[in-house]
Order: sequence, then C-alpha cells, then structure tokens
Amino acid sequence: MTGKSLPEALRSAQALPLESDLVLGCLDLKKELDRRFARACTGSLAALRPAERRGGLAGTTGHVAEAVVESLLLEHGWNPFWDLPGPGLHGVDLLFLDPSAEHVFAVEVKATLRPGQWPRFRSRELTQMGAAWLDKPDNPGMVDWSVSSDDVYGAVVLVNFHDSAFKAALTADLESWLPVTDLRQLDDLEWATRR
Repeated sequence: MTGKSLPEALRSAQALPLESDLVLGCLDLKKELDRRFARACTGSLAALRPAERRGGLAGTTGHVAEAVVESLLLEHGWNPFWDLPGPGLHGVDLLFLDPSAEHVFAVEVKATLRPGQWPRFRSRELTQMGAAWLDKPDNPGMVDWSVSSDDVYGAVVLVNFHDSAFKAALTADLESWLPVTDLRQLDDLEWATRR
C-alpha cells in the first residue's frame, strides 16, 4: 500500500460505523455539558439554543471523541497507557501500544457534530502529528513518557458524531499515511508498521 499525505489518506479512508451505545457509554449525564452534547449528538446542533452551542461544547465534543476512540481501539486489542486529562489542553490526545504490544502509537482525535462534514486541521496545525509537533516540550503525553517522534507511530482519527461514523489514517514515519478502509485493519497493524 502506497502512503499518502495525511489529508489525502483521510479523504481515502472509509467512513466506518460508530455504535451509539459506545458513544453514550462515554458520557457522564450528571454533567450539564455532557447532557448538552448528548442532545446534539442524538438530534442535531439545531436541538440546542445558540447560547448552548458555546461555553465548552466544542471542548466536550473533543473530550468525548477521545474517550470514544480509546474505547473503540481497546475493543480491537490496543492498549491505552496515556490520555490527555481534559478538554482545552494541547498535545497528542492518546498514547497506545498496538495489539502486538510492539509499537507505541501517538493518536490525535478530531470531532464534529455537523452532519456530512469531517473535522479538519486548521491551517496553522498542518504540521500537527509531524515530528516537530510531537517533540515540542509542551506536549504532555510525549514528555510524561519520555518518548520522541522517533519512538512512535502515528494515528489520526476523525469522528462525526451526527453521522455516527469515523475515519482513520496510520503512519510508520509521520510523513507517509495509510488510510483505514476496513475495521479489521485495526486488529493487526503489520500493514501500517513497516518502516
């Protein structure tokens, strides 16, 4: 499989189903923002008043997406060992060992509640998930575990909560990305870990 740029790989990735029970299991409905998120997720953003769409909903959406991706990858045998502790923080979102426990994956998650759209990296973040970005001294997961870009493989997962779907791309070298086109690819990563 020939590698692509990250945007090309994400465009080529198959939209895979996201189970609503998995999403709901990641919510704490005692929290107002989680209840607001659930209303938007099960209905649409139109279910919220404009004022309810502000005040932390975007941060909550991202934090829920990270929990959903962590649960999803766990179901495929990945082993999480670090996650970004809360919304609003910057740096790699998750660190995992792959199912063979041979490779460390730095995972970046982006999410949206908008129908028919996939989240994008902002133009100033285009180098996000590149070696220089991962090696920044204020990237807490990388610093906490004393790993550098040379030590990790990469994964980017896009989540569309409205459409109950996700897309993913993986890389062995942080430059050449491979799209995920079938859920079974997440079980055995030999196809994505050749350097």
